Amino acid sequence: MTYVNWLSMHALNILKTFHGRDCNHALLEEYATHTIDDDVYYDLMTDALLAIFAHTHHHFDENDEFDVWVFMDPIIKEFVDLCGAYELQRNLTENTNPYRETMLKALHKGLRWNSYCYDYNWHLSSTDRGQMRLLLFYSAEFMVDSEVIHGLLNIYDEFHKQVTLLKEALVPPQNSNIIPFPLVSTNLQEVA
Repeated sequence: MTYVNWLSMHALNILKTFHGRDCNHALLEEYATHTIDDDVYYDLMTDALLAIFAHTHHHFDENDEFDVWVFMDPIIKEFVDLCGAYELQRNLTENTNPYRETMLKALHKGLRWNSYCYDYNWHLSSTDRGQMRLLLFYSAEFMVDSEVIHGLLNIYDEFHKQVTLLKEALVPPQNSNIIPFPLVSTNLQEVA
């Protein structure tokens, strides 16, 4: 009987998860020729985390022995900008915006794992300083790496869904006092 290592199974699961998505085909192409073993699993985990959002940064703090991941993407900024426009149009606050509430529920659900040694945060408010981002912190005892990929992919998908819904919900202002400028003529003549 042949035994399959559980890390190899998790690696195959991650590759399968990326296979049906529009995220990053370069990741699949890179690992298409690799033999799946323990070493490849940890490289794959890092590369998969880097492939989900457009701008991802990783830092390992050697003094306290914990990892910090910063996830940024234009879709996050677009979500925050559209939420701001929606709140302005509907005279809502950030706390009463149903799209923000839905996104926060998706963040909590996507970042809920079976481990006690991690934490997360986000900056999705127009009042937050710096770029809009998600933050993930975990220590060396963190052992649910493959769940992280699935959770972050679900969050990424929810950002896309909420942006689409916000674009549909935003109604262009109806003001009859606005007169569109006429198109500029392409036949320009010299004035005497």
